[in-house]
Amino acid sequence: MSNETKSLTLNMILDHVGFDKEARKRIKLVRHPLGNKDIREIYKKGFIEVYNANQGSERVFMECDYILSFLGERGTSARFFGCYKVNGVVPCTPDLMPKGYPYPEHFKSGEYYDLVLDERMSDLKNKLVIDWGTSRIWHQWAHNDKNVVSVSSSPFMGYENVLLPFKKLQEIINDESWREALSNVYAVYLITTPKGLYVGSAYGDNGLWGRWNCYVETYHGGNDQLKALLEKNPKIYEEFTFSILRILPKTKLPEEVIQKEENFFKDMLKTRKTPWGLNSN
Repeated sequence: MSNETKSLTLNMILDHVGFDKEARKRIKLVRHPLGNKDIREIYKKGFIEVYNANQGSERVFMECDYILSFLGERGTSARFFGCYKVNGVVPCTPDLMPKGYPYPEHFKSGEYYDLVLDERMSDLKNKLVIDWGTSRIWHQWAHNDKNVVSVSSSPFMGYENVLLPFKKLQEIINDESWREALSNVYAVYLITTPKGLYVGSAYGDNGLWGRWNCYVETYHGGNDQLKALLEKNPKIYEEFTFSILRILPKTKLPEEVIQKEENFFKDMLKTRKTPWGLNSN
């Protein structure tokens, strides 16, 4: 859950974990924007740490003792990924590239830093969000303080990647990035349960966020079939999984969403009048 922390700054956190004013002069903050498709692919494949270590010839980390790695989200927000000690640097060569890294050309030249994870901020990974500010410079010194926007659960990674067990939905429903993304669209969604499939649609003022928040609050969202499941097994909601079948612009009329889009998926998945279907109409 997102917690507004307007009075909190990054330097206050760094001071708390043992990086005093002098130490912060040798710490760099780096921000990799997930809006960049190459960086997004590197992140999805688990290679952001490799991307941090793999730099050009500017010797960008040579004066650093540590770097703090952030993932750029919407606007100027940046989500903390990890704190790393800089142990040294070697020339970047193809033999250093790990198997599966999507961009071999990154290893044809430049420098490769020996970065060792520092665990003292590990509990803030994917939770701490700062305001990077208006500067487009991707690496900045930590003594130039940043405001903390929130301490929240996880970044929104795109509608096509949404697959949320109910417990995870509870965790992210009030996260700033998820709330903004889900509120901005109408959608047709799927709830997978141990007893079958339910297709629903979201077209209210708060879009998909408003509809899914109703499930977090009630477990059944007002649906009679899901209510019946809960009456037989009050804990079955813990086994629900939420996914998105189709994203729709909020310019769509509710009647269009229901009659065309929602019914299409009900027919495709045969969720009406079948042993696995939980739609009554």
